[in-house]
Amino acid sequence: MKTSHWLIDSSKELIPIGRALSSLYDMEELHDTREQVRLYETYDRRFSAQEKILVQRGNRLGFFDLLTGEYGQEQYELTTPPEADLPRFWFDLPPSPLKESWKNWTGYSGIAVLMEGEFLRRTWRLKDREGRMVCDVMIYGFDHFLLARCLAGQTGMKDLTTVNMALLSQGNTPCKDRLLRPLMEEGNIPLPPFWALPEPVVDENKRIGDTVNDLALFYLKSALFYERGIITDFDTECLHQYRISLRKVRSLLAIMKKIYPPGDTERVKDDLKEIQQRTNHLRDLDVHLLEREYYTGLLPDQYRHNMDKLYEEYEGKRDDEQKRLTAYLNSPAYKGRIGGLIGFFSSSEREEWGVNAYRATGEIARKYILKRYVKISREIEAVSFHTDDALIHELRINFKKIRYLLEFFSSLLPRGSSKQYLKVLKRIQGSLGVFNDLSVQQRDLGEKLIEKKKEQSPGDDSMDVSFGLGILIGILSQQQSRQKETLFKDILLHRQGETDSLIRDMVSRGKSL
Repeated sequence: MKTSHWLIDSSKELIPIGRALSSLYDMEELHDTREQVRLYETYDRRFSAQEKILVQRGNRLGFFDLLTGEYGQEQYELTTPPEADLPRFWFDLPPSPLKESWKNWTGYSGIAVLMEGEFLRRTWRLKDREGRMVCDVMIYGFDHFLLARCLAGQTGMKDLTTVNMALLSQGNTPCKDRLLRPLMEEGNIPLPPFWALPEPVVDENKRIGDTVNDLALFYLKSALFYERGIITDFDTECLHQYRISLRKVRSLLAIMKKIYPPGDTERVKDDLKEIQQRTNHLRDLDVHLLEREYYTGLLPDQYRHNMDKLYEEYEGKRDDEQKRLTAYLNSPAYKGRIGGLIGFFSSSEREEWGVNAYRATGEIARKYILKRYVKISREIEAVSFHTDDALIHELRINFKKIRYLLEFFSSLLPRGSSKQYLKVLKRIQGSLGVFNDLSVQQRDLGEKLIEKKKEQSPGDDSMDVSFGLGILIGILSQQQSRQKETLFKDILLHRQGETDSLIRDMVSRGKSL
């Protein structure tokens, strides 16, 4: 049977549609249902490509097919109250046919509440004046948007065309292929952005070995949450958050000494490093392209047009690099490596732990926060305006580590003082990050300048690109010098006496009541 879909312009005001159809045919209402539902985003483009959306009706969960207007067979009863949020990852769902069917679709994927509202489904059977069935018209949808689906009956295409013209006359829009995205745009319901997941709550009295396991597993799952966005190239922020999640696991292992046997720790760190290195080039290209408008705006007008060719090269290289990274993320080698990491941190029963693994989480956490603070304070005292860029980069890494420590164990610390200290760290890290980005940009543009000079001949465009690159590198160098002055002013915040009192009070008092 021929099927056509329409985006209903009149939302839930179905009376005009009914009048338009009843003027042409006899109408029999087959059923009319309304119920409150919750829609979920699965962050997997393959679901939306099949026009499927995850829906919770009361304590029932399953996929709804926008093409057919029907729920899938793989439904299951939720054990949590209907008003409770689902877990953030599909593998946290309890075993069920739905989970197994989803497993066939995707790797690791996240779940997020998209919207809540009313689901409507009404079906009319249209008959001609002789009582012959023309077609069924099903109108269905969620909250602010509706679809109409027409199924041809016994009388052929002529009558179906008449029905479609009646729907068109009411200002409705034909949907030939994609349904989910037009629906959401029509209802002014944007796809939710990818966000940094909240830090987990830790137990002060739990042994630190189990806590490190829990934290590492959480951040690995967070990385896998963003993995699908990298593969589908949904948003460059997915790769950024993926890298942050992996970096946090690496920092956790670097800071928390003697939790695992040395050989295990080094092996895991090497696996994480290997994965992250695969993402470096794509991230560098993303940064170049994200800063395109800003950097070209720094140049004199006569060089901006020629620089477009340089960024076109970056775009081409980015496409190639994205494909290479996607191939790696889909490869058995990567799946085996990431699966092995998850398996390693999922096991709490080990034959061998490190010597610190059995100590209380609160005791170890406060010890390492204070130790890291003392170390970074000493490094700051040795920093001057003439400090080498490589040492400033090392300082940036150490600031990241103490910030991560506070984020790992924020639930154990007094909220006021930890929040105040984090504010200082974020400001300093922001200055260090800008300084580092300017260094990286000058390095990469310098390499590109050398490459262009080798290619150029008198009178060709590459000479203009070379001139533009040289000017841009000079401008960025001046900006970096000014940024260095800003950086040292911000670092002074960490040298203030109240910062020292703040951190020592924070680690000595523990969580405030």
